[in-house]
Amino acid sequence: MRTLATLLCLAVLAAAGSKDIAAKDIAKLIAKSPRAKEDQAVLAALMEASDNQSKSLTSPLIKLLKNKNAAIRQTAIGCLGARTETSAKKKAAGARASRLNPLGDKAKNKTEMLLVVQALHDLAQPTTIKALLDSPNDEEREVRQARAMAVANVPSKEAIERLIQYGYKDRRGTARTRDIASKALKYATQDTNKRGLEGWRKWWSENKRDFDIVGAAEKRAEAREKKAEQAKRKSDRKKKKKRKN
Repeated sequence: MRTLATLLCLAVLAAAGSKDIAAKDIAKLIAKSPRAKEDQAVLAALMEASDNQSKSLTSPLIKLLKNKNAAIRQTAIGCLGARTETSAKKKAAGARASRLNPLGDKAKNKTEMLLVVQALHDLAQPTTIKALLDSPNDEEREVRQARAMAVANVPSKEAIERLIQYGYKDRRGTARTRDIASKALKYATQDTNKRGLEGWRKWWSENKRDFDIVGAAEKRAEAREKKAEQAKRKSDRKKKKKRKN
C-alpha cells in the first residue's frame, strides 16, 4: 500500500515526467539539487527513486531533507518512505527523526513536520520512539497527536509503555497528554474498549505478557487498507457524479 508521503511524492512528480534510469544516474541528478535550474531534473530523478530500491540511493535522498526547495524536501520524504529494505528503512527513519526538532522551531513548517511524522508512522521503527515523544509543551495538538499515533504504529511493547509514560508527562493536563496517549493506545492495541489513561495502565499490567504485538500491527494495516478503499470509492463516486452533471 502506498503511504501518504509516497503518494505525495508521486503526485508532485507526475508533472515532471521521467523514464527508467539506473540508480547511479538517479544519484547524479539528485546531486544537482543545489542549482535551482536543475530542480525539475531532480524531481524527475526522485520519481524514479520512489520505486528504485538500490541501497546507493538512501544517502543521496537523505541529503535532500535539508534542500532549500520545499517541493524537493517534501518529495524526498515520500521517496524515503518507499524504502523497503530493512537497513534502508532504519537509516531513513533515523534521518527523518533528526528533522523533528529543526522543523518544530517554526509554525510555518507544520505541513512538512506532519509529513515527516506520517513517514515515521509508516516506517514504524522502534529507534524513533524517543524523538517522536520528545515534543515541546507549546506544540500544536494536531502535531502532538500525530507524533503519538506514529509511536503507536511501532510493533513493539516499548511503544505502548512509552505512550503510557507520555500520558502522565503533563499531570495538570494543560496539553491534554492523557487524552492524546489514550487515543494512541487504542490505535496501538486495537482494543475498542473505552478507558482513561489509568485504565490503560492497569490493562497493560494485566495483558503485557500475552499481548500479540504482531497481530495488532496486522489489524492496524487492515484498517488502513479498508479506510483507503472507502476513500477511493467515495472519490470515484464524486468524479462519476461530476461527469454526469
